[in-house]
Amino acid sequence: MKHIALINVHCDPLEQLGSAEAGGQNVYVFHLAKALGKLGYHVDVFSRLNSRLKKERVRLTKHVQFIRLRAGHRHFIPKNRLGPLLPEFISNFLAWQKAKNAKYDLLHSHYWEAGWVTLQLKYILRLPQLHTFHSLGIMRYNALKGYREQSLNTAEIRHRISVEKEITQKANCIVSTSPYEREYLEKHYCCHPDKIRVVPCGVDLIRFKPVDRWQARKKIKASPDEKIILYTGRIEWRKGIGTLIIAVAKLFKHHPELRKKVRLYIVGGNLGRRAEPEVRDEIRRLKDVCREYKIRDRVEFTGAVQQERLHYYYSAANVCVIPSYYEPFGMVPLEAMACKVPVIASDTGGLPYSVRDGKSGILVPVRNPGAISNQLYKTLTDKEFSEKLVRGGRELVKTTFSWKIIAKQVAHAYERVLEKNKK
Repeated sequence: MKHIALINVHCDPLEQLGSAEAGGQNVYVFHLAKALGKLGYHVDVFSRLNSRLKKERVRLTKHVQFIRLRAGHRHFIPKNRLGPLLPEFISNFLAWQKAKNAKYDLLHSHYWEAGWVTLQLKYILRLPQLHTFHSLGIMRYNALKGYREQSLNTAEIRHRISVEKEITQKANCIVSTSPYEREYLEKHYCCHPDKIRVVPCGVDLIRFKPVDRWQARKKIKASPDEKIILYTGRIEWRKGIGTLIIAVAKLFKHHPELRKKVRLYIVGGNLGRRAEPEVRDEIRRLKDVCREYKIRDRVEFTGAVQQERLHYYYSAANVCVIPSYYEPFGMVPLEAMACKVPVIASDTGGLPYSVRDGKSGILVPVRNPGAISNQLYKTLTDKEFSEKLVRGGRELVKTTFSWKIIAKQVAHAYERVLEKNKK
């Protein structure tokens, strides 16, 4: 049995989704580890211990466990401030490995700061490294530069891009989540095409399955008579939630008969005292946008929802919207499709890889509330059109994006690297 270390510093795969910096990457690492375990791999998943309330070790299955290593104080620290703590993370990884006599065949890192950590471990332990970026500095900059003032000349972004380039050159294999990301790796990071394997994110088809809509609405205490527009994910500016709120206001303006029949659910973000300051500020801003457009009474902020309850929100919805300004891949469209919910998504980043326009969902221009409003009206009022998207989406996730399929593709990349490493 081969032993794999998945290294994932800032992102705890067991974190409640919707809280700060807890999103698609958490889901990806958790389900990849679980699926690899089912294929016979022994998988240890490493992340930073970010709370005094968490256990340092959690066993998921016989072959999969999660290890939280100390690096700095045991509380949440934004990922862009973790740099000085990375040497401590490396030291504690090596100490844990020695104490447990853990022998690994391969290291698989996630996100750039974990990639840097794993590069050091690669040379210390003389092991091959695969890396998944999940997001690239240059790709993020290019996607957002038209919407918010930023600069490539800041020390932070220069350092990130420099490290990403080093990882690209020195890792044994890069696992890219979309053809869009692959193009960036080749063009902007000079990565040799033979080093890249495109393996998308997956979806848990056992957890995300359709539930009767009315039963789902009972579970989330929603009205059985209203039509529900759903947003789920992290609460941050680049997710485009403000654009979605304005789109709903436009929908009501042009079709006033829908005002009392449609409600927007925004799922994500801690609402209580433990809410991160940036999340709290963004929720306050979004509520101000609701009041400005006079639709506060038609928007429900639920806060973060446990993963095991999320399928009820999907199943209760009439349509799910991903209005992001930038999205490297996007897990939400897959989860919505698996629950038989039509999807409207921004035409950006890796989203077109899963949202096939007119087949598995609808693509709209980025930051265009009018376009979203038009597609919302069509999806909410044209039953035949909506059902066509549902059929296309469900078929796509079943045949292309199940974690069983994804894990086999990642495992194939592992075996190729291990075979080359023997020579």
